[in-house]
Order: sequence, then C-alpha cells, then structure tokens
Amino acid sequence: MSSNSVKEPGSVWQDFAKTQSIVERAVRHPYTTFLNVVEGRLVNVILRQLSGDSYILDVGCGTGRWTVNIAKHGVNVVGVDVAPDFIKMAKVWAVKKGIRGYTDFVVADVKSLPFNCDSLHGALCIVVLQHLQSVITIAHALQEMKRVLRNRALIVMRELAPKQKNEYIISPWSPPALAFSVGEWKKMFSNVNFRVNEVRGFEVAPLMLMFARISRVLSASLLSNYKLNPSHKTFPIFKILYMLFRNMAAIISLPFELLLQCRLVGISEFKLFLLEVTKDDHTITNKGRDE
Repeated sequence: MSSNSVKEPGSVWQDFAKTQSIVERAVRHPYTTFLNVVEGRLVNVILRQLSGDSYILDVGCGTGRWTVNIAKHGVNVVGVDVAPDFIKMAKVWAVKKGIRGYTDFVVADVKSLPFNCDSLHGALCIVVLQHLQSVITIAHALQEMKRVLRNRALIVMRELAPKQKNEYIISPWSPPALAFSVGEWKKMFSNVNFRVNEVRGFEVAPLMLMFARISRVLSASLLSNYKLNPSHKTFPIFKILYMLFRNMAAIISLPFELLLQCRLVGISEFKLFLLEVTKDDHTITNKGRDE
C-alpha cells in the first residue's frame, strides 16, 4: 500500500464524525447512560480531590460526553479532539446544557497538546490510545499527557486489553484498534512513570460480554464479505439496529455490571484504568495480575 493511500488520524476521525447523525446520537442514549454510570465510578474519584479552580483534560473528547458531564459539577474542563466536526458538536451541546462557561474545546492531537507544562489537574482518555498507530505513537501521547498534567494528577482511561494482542475491529463504522494485554499497558504506563492505582473490567456482565464478542465477529464478517462502508445505502439501518440491541443489553446489564466489574476483570476485552502521574525521580513498577 502506498503512503498516499493511508489517511492521517485526523481525517479518519473527521470522516467518522460526519457519520454521527442526530438520530443516531438519540438512539444510543441508554448505552450512553451505561457508560456514564460505569466509567463515572472512577471519574468521581478524580472529582472528589479537585478544588473549584481545577482544570480537567478530556483527551479525544468526541461529542463532549464527559466534558459536559464533568462541567455540570462546576469543574473547568477542556476537551481536545483531532476532528473539527466533533469539536463543533461538543460546543453546541455545552451551550444547550448551559455550562459553556466551564468548558473549552480545542482541535488538537494528543501527541501535541497546546497547554503549558504542569497546568492541568486530571484527565480522561476514553478509547483513544488504542486507535493510535503504534506503541511508539502511544508512548509519545503518554509523554505529552504527563507533560501537561501536574504531579499526582489522576487519569481515567478505558482501552482494549484482552488476553491476546491483536488488531480489533470493534464495529464496521469505527476505525480499527490495537489491543494490548493488561501487562503490556502497565509496561507502557511504567515507562512514563504513571502508577496504576486500579484496574476494572468493562462490559463484564454476561449479556454485554456476549454482545461485544458477537458484534466484533459480525463486524469483521460484514467488512470482509460484504464490503460494507458508510456510503452503502443500508449502512444507517445496520448501525441503528446495532445500537438498539446494544441499548437493550445495557439496560438489562447495568446492575450486574456494577456488581461484577471489579470481580471479573480478566474476562473483559476492555479495561478501565485509574492512573496517577508521578514526576519524582524514582521509576514506577506497576505490578499485579496481568490479565
């Protein structure tokens, strides 16, 4: 494949942003609630240690789901994304929710953040690093996050971390992702002196786990056998049906998810990490089970 045929990450996500219609965002609402509750248990750990003048970084903010939710608590949040269309959507949402004064949105790449050193008090990075192109690129992104965050700042991350490293296709409309084991993620975090304070499973409830695995197999089949792409006339129908079934699974599974996410860490394909930035001289060694 020639280099001219490979899209830059920014253009890939800009194309992805253009597929996010108002109807689709409305259809996925129950699953969004699932995400907010499950991820929110760790986000609240960050919020509890912040003062009123703190600033949180939302890396790869997309349409601003977490940027807006955190701002509702009266905390200043800056959302960054490489896709201008996502930033436009996030600004509109912040205005509609009446919290525009607590938010700022910037088109930027995680590998080159437009902020001063030690200027931010915490961060979220939800399914961002897995979509970068290589371990080297991920390392650059982690170093850049470390640069702009203060010592002892906390970070909530959610990334693909199954038992086997592979290239995953999560859905036909999402860019492929690199998956690493928990041990590999811990090594990358250790290299930049990020301490792993906690690891939790994500989508560990039986119905969510089954749905995730079936949808990944079907997604790969649709792409390889039917060459399905966003320009295909049946694409929106497939997408909305997918989200409706996912919503149903999320509604049924939420109580079980909250009960099991700390107990069934190893079986989930995604993991939630609570990290702590350390800028001391000593090197952090992240130990523990490497599911």
